[in-house]
Amino acid sequence: MSGNVADKATAFRNEVIGSTTRKIVCKASNHDLAGPKKKHVDYLINLTNDPHCSMATLADYIFERLKNTSWVVVFKNLVLAHNLITLGNEKFLQCIATRASSFELDSFTDRTDGIATEMSVFVRRYAKYLGYMCTSYKTLAMDLCRLPKGDQTPLRTQDPVKLLKTTSVVQEQMDLMMNMEFSTGDLTNGVVNTAFLMLYKDLIKLYAVYNDALINILEKFFEMTKPQCKEAMAAYKKFITRQEPVHKYLHLAEDVGVDKQSHLNLRQVPEDLLPALESHLTEMDSIKKAANAQPRSATTCLLDKTFFAVLVKMY
Repeated sequence: MSGNVADKATAFRNEVIGSTTRKIVCKASNHDLAGPKKKHVDYLINLTNDPHCSMATLADYIFERLKNTSWVVVFKNLVLAHNLITLGNEKFLQCIATRASSFELDSFTDRTDGIATEMSVFVRRYAKYLGYMCTSYKTLAMDLCRLPKGDQTPLRTQDPVKLLKTTSVVQEQMDLMMNMEFSTGDLTNGVVNTAFLMLYKDLIKLYAVYNDALINILEKFFEMTKPQCKEAMAAYKKFITRQEPVHKYLHLAEDVGVDKQSHLNLRQVPEDLLPALESHLTEMDSIKKAANAQPRSATTCLLDKTFFAVLVKMY
């Protein structure tokens, strides 16, 4: 039985048992080599806002479809889940956050042909990213892609411990996204292209949060303990190394027709503050080691903090 015939048979069986929702999930993740149809995605997104909709049942239908052996079906279903996570009611994310393990497809491989085997790699990495989206929501009790930016961000009020934890989670989520490693050639595939555009939208939102987190870390740097300063400096170094892959991702989006103007005009974290951070950490070590050493005057220290804060706010 061909893939399309199987899809129609499955859809018919679902209609007979009266499960419209399951039928729509099936149609949205059929064997056609294209992204899920907008009308199906919109229907399910609207459904998440229906107070009578059982999020648990909807999640069951989504995860049931992930057990399919076809990379096309599974990939499209991941795209569907991604849409519901980012555009649906947050209650859906709350529900599936408790089932992050359902996205564990590390052993998934479709060996139908060479393309299927190659696409299976994307399936595994995409599933890992979505699973971590659920994990980060459960860990931080907030959806990173829905946070307000700039001065309105809740990161402003986080103490150093929470701020460093949040930054670590954002970095991990960004890394899993970058691990997809798309090329222009991959994006000629309709299913992969749809997933890429979803991830691109996440990247814009996550990178803004990432920037906000690092700016707030730098502004609080002189208030941190020595262990926190070390962790903050490590996070700052990681941030700098992630600039190139992020820019490559944005350039790839431009190559496939995404308007350059859609990139957010972010308040950039300065990349030349490492010497100042290292100097402060070295001084903390010196004061601890030298029992007779006299720390700099409070006035000098205050000037350093003020200068540093002003420098950060300039960016």
